[in-house]
Amino acid sequence: MSGRVANLIIPGACKSGTSSLHTYLGRHADIFMSQRKEPHFFSSDDYFEQGSGAYAELFEESGSARILGESSTTYMIFPNVIERIADTLEDPRFIFALRNPVERVESHHRWLQALGLEDLPLKQAFMYDRGDAPDFRASRQGDKGNKFGYYDQESRYGTHIERFITQFGRDRVLVITTETLASDPQSTLDQCARFLGVAPFTGVETVWDNATPDRGQDRIADDDRRWLRGFFVEEVARLREITGMPFDEWEQDYPMDSTLHAR
Repeated sequence: MSGRVANLIIPGACKSGTSSLHTYLGRHADIFMSQRKEPHFFSSDDYFEQGSGAYAELFEESGSARILGESSTTYMIFPNVIERIADTLEDPRFIFALRNPVERVESHHRWLQALGLEDLPLKQAFMYDRGDAPDFRASRQGDKGNKFGYYDQESRYGTHIERFITQFGRDRVLVITTETLASDPQSTLDQCARFLGVAPFTGVETVWDNATPDRGQDRIADDDRRWLRGFFVEEVARLREITGMPFDEWEQDYPMDSTLHAR
């Protein structure tokens, strides 16, 4: 392969602080994060067919950085991604930024509404493509303007992260939460640094990139929250099982007792 390519991937989840994490990591002297945050190289047939040389162009200015990364949130859920990464990259590492599944869906929906890409109410939008297999071309050119939907799939953390762990190994996968990145960025980034084998972060200044506009009265209603919660009980239980993490940041919607016996 000509040129250096990524050895760090942030595959998701959508609306879970991946843009902020990308910016934070890119400020470290030993880490180069692609200027184009989401190249979607491994999820798009058209991009992938351009070959690894085109991918390497993203990292031409990486200099002497030891860690080269990119952050395409389509990688978590879209087909063929894991196989393509395994065939293309040598010993990649993965950092997943995950958010309370209910909060993530609500933010995702509100984000698309703000962009003018979603005109359906939350429940209807959630169910609209719930049974569809993720398709990159459809997601970019779909009807009703919903180009980045798959609300349900994007919150099925247990299912998708288990696939990455099965392929690459538990030691190559780090999971952090949006909530801890926001409340304690220094400790969260130090955890990332240890995982990547680089020096601790210094002089951390708070970042919150690509935040969904908060329109106050449009925040999730109690009945919608209760309705959404049930879709992900088993997913959170599985996530806790495969990672060994408590995710007590999500206790409001997913208390430990409610997920321990979900499977």
